[in-house]
Amino acid sequence: NTNIAAGSKGVLVNGLNLAVTQGNDVQISNAEYTLAGSSGSYVNNAFATLYVDGVAVSTKTINSSTVKFDNLSKVVGKTAVKLELRVDFSDAYASGKFIAKLNNLTIIDTLTSNQITNYSVPTSAEFTVADAKGILSVSDNNPKASLFLAGDKDQRVLAFRVKAEND
Repeated sequence: NTNIAAGSKGVLVNGLNLAVTQGNDVQISNAEYTLAGSSGSYVNNAFATLYVDGVAVSTKTINSSTVKFDNLSKVVGKTAVKLELRVDFSDAYASGKFIAKLNNLTIIDTLTSNQITNYSVPTSAEFTVADAKGILSVSDNNPKASLFLAGDKDQRVLAFRVKAEND
């Protein structure tokens, strides 16, 4: 759970490592995520991209409380497959909450062709979208008062510290 700024790009909102611990390899497809937030302020103000092992599979405009990736197709074995949902929030996104939970995933045993329906999905993080803020403060490296001579170059005259919030 964290705060992010409206306009943030590539925010990891849901991630899973999938692996087979016993039995046959499986084929995964049709990832569907349920979205929740403040008054649906994410509708048409956010864009979701599904990544499999770091490679973008598909990008969709979020225009309802679910987003489905039909073109996902990956064989999962003993080596973990990384499934990530990353979201770009537009600058027009109203402040509020945002949650993305994996709701459904088609999992088929590659040897028997049976569908696996008994699996659990971990809880999802809750993001609070707010305006970006910055705090400007004095730095410990601020130079002391000194006399500059004519022709002096590259003299430090000011140092400051910037701390970002919601970003």
